[in-house]
Amino acid sequence: MTGNEKCGGQWRSAGALLALLLGISLVGGRSAAAQAPALRLVPPAVLTAGEINCAADFGAPPNQFIDAAGKQQGVNPDIMAQVAKELNVQLKWTNLPLGSQIAGLQGKRFDAMCGSTIVNPDRLRAMYMIPYIRWGRVMMSRADEPSPLTCAPTDYDACIQQLAGKTVLTGTGSIEHTDLKQWSDEFVKQGKPPIKIQGFENQGQAAAALARGVGTISYHEDPQVVFFMGQFPNRFKILFQGYKLSPVSLAVRREPDAIPLADALVLRSGT
Repeated sequence: MTGNEKCGGQWRSAGALLALLLGISLVGGRSAAAQAPALRLVPPAVLTAGEINCAADFGAPPNQFIDAAGKQQGVNPDIMAQVAKELNVQLKWTNLPLGSQIAGLQGKRFDAMCGSTIVNPDRLRAMYMIPYIRWGRVMMSRADEPSPLTCAPTDYDACIQQLAGKTVLTGTGSIEHTDLKQWSDEFVKQGKPPIKIQGFENQGQAAAALARGVGTISYHEDPQVVFFMGQFPNRFKILFQGYKLSPVSLAVRREPDAIPLADALVLRSGT
């Protein structure tokens, strides 16, 4: 039985506690959505009239994952199901690794990225982004081994400086992957050994590999680590957490014909 199978049936209760456990803050409120007029989504704002086709990586629990019954579960399926209901449209999902989603969005394979995409300047130049929640980043190691970092968990700079020459696991294409590459490049400029970055198709695979004994450190987002610790009890310990608290967003093509969809998502997501 996989971790998704073990945890999927408990998602409703676990999800309700997630914001309290992590201190995740919603961006905006629901009053705008409650008062918003009905909007009709038709091409070219969407590919198919009366439908939003959302892309997300369903190997990224608890943001989104497939449970034992083959059902799509998680924070974002719950949010988008409510948004689709309020817009009176059908919701369709395209399961795609994060690293392929921006190209897929620009190539009009789907209408929106709905998998908690972290906002950054490069992405803002490529997409309209609708932030709806904030969370930070976490680095962890196996609990049964000596800590690979000797720094206070809130002294991020000291922790990061100790990563030179170490192997760190993460999801390819994630913002954490970008962090690691930037830090590694700086180490090389300083004459230090680079970080040995081991990328996986998604963050769930990276955490599972760490639990099996691959590498010594992995790097993820706040809610993912809460899920992984439930998936692999007593296997991990936190090295630091809450790093770079950032907004995450829905995203649509940065083109004039996509503005009606962006407007609809702003109104109905309560941002």
